[in-house]
Amino acid sequence: MSNINVKHIQNLTKQIENATDCQALTLIFEQHLEGVTDLVESKIATQLELLKTYLPLLDLPGPSPTAILKWLKKLVTGTIMPQLQAYITLIIQIAELQSAIQDLISAINNADDRLKRCLEDGIINNAKFQLETKINELTQPIDDALITVGSLESQIKNVIESPTDPFIVTTNLEGFLATAEDGFAKLGLEVEDFNDEEIEPSPEPLSGSVAVSNTVTLEIVDGMIISANTA
Repeated sequence: MSNINVKHIQNLTKQIENATDCQALTLIFEQHLEGVTDLVESKIATQLELLKTYLPLLDLPGPSPTAILKWLKKLVTGTIMPQLQAYITLIIQIAELQSAIQDLISAINNADDRLKRCLEDGIINNAKFQLETKINELTQPIDDALITVGSLESQIKNVIESPTDPFIVTTNLEGFLATAEDGFAKLGLEVEDFNDEEIEPSPEPLSGSVAVSNTVTLEIVDGMIISANTA
C-alpha cells in the first residue's frame, strides 16, 4: 500500500509561516492550496479502494479436521492479519494527514495580518473553508476503518480462541493511535502461539457443520468438505 505523503502540506505550512512577500503568498493560495484538497481526495479514494475487497475463500481445506485446522492457520496468518495491518497503517496515515491540514489552517490564521495585506478576505476564507471541509471528510473514513479493525481483531481472537481482551482500542482515534502498533504486535504473538500448537490426527471421518470462525461454517460429509458458508 502506498504511503500518504504529508511533506508537501508541511512545506506549505512553513512557507506561509515564513513568507513576507505578497507574490509568494499569492502563489501559495492560487496554486498550491488547491493541490492539498486534490491530494486528500485522490489518496483517500485510492487507499480505501485497495482495502475494500476482502479476500474470498478460494482454497477449501482437505478432507480431515487436521487439514481444516491447517487451513484456518493459513486463513489467519495469510489473509486476516495482513488485512488488519493494512487498516492500521491506513488509519495512522489518514490521522497524520488530518493533523498536517490542521497545522496548515493554524498557520493561515496566525498569518492573518500579513495575508490581508496581499489577498482579499474572500480568498483567505475560502481557502480555510476548503481545508476545514477536507478535515471533516477524513472523519468518516477513520471511523469506518476503526470499526473494521475491531471486527478483524475479534475474528482473529475467535479463530485462535484467545482468552484476552482486545489489544487495540477502536472506540476513539486517540486511543487507537496509542495502542495500535503495540497491540498488533501482541496479537501477532498470539497467532504465532496458535500456529505452533500440535495438531492431533482425526481417528475417523467427520460429518456435519463445523464453525471454524464467527463468520465461516463448513459443511462436511464423511470427511469431505461440501461447502463453505460465510455469515
